[in-house]
Amino acid sequence: FYSHPGSIASRRWSALAKWRLRELNELPHYVHHRLNTSYAAACKFVGQFPSHSVMAVARFVAFVTGSFTALLLLVTMLDETLLERPLLGRHIVWWLAALGVVLTASRALVNDEPVAYDPERAMAEVV
Repeated sequence: FYSHPGSIASRRWSALAKWRLRELNELPHYVHHRLNTSYAAACKFVGQFPSHSVMAVARFVAFVTGSFTALLLLVTMLDETLLERPLLGRHIVWWLAALGVVLTASRALVNDEPVAYDPERAMAEVV
């Protein structure tokens, strides 16, 4: 993932899934075309089953990083000279930026909107 960082959370078809979805004597380029066109529907199908443990950990991380960010912002609002002072080897601005990135990433993992579960229809769109 060093040269392609977007592939960290990407999903791929397994060899078993390709074998099961392939029709008899179907040419490889047709299989790839069918699998590529069904990728959006497959992502929608998998999205119907969120991981509640990952969401709980992400909420906890968002709470902790948000509280530290708020604390650092409050302290720096009281005294602006603290922005230039080091904290654990880094400046306060660096810590605010790093905590902001972690906070944004953890909030992206939390899905608060309700999901309408209809796996049969979603699977029919995949196949």
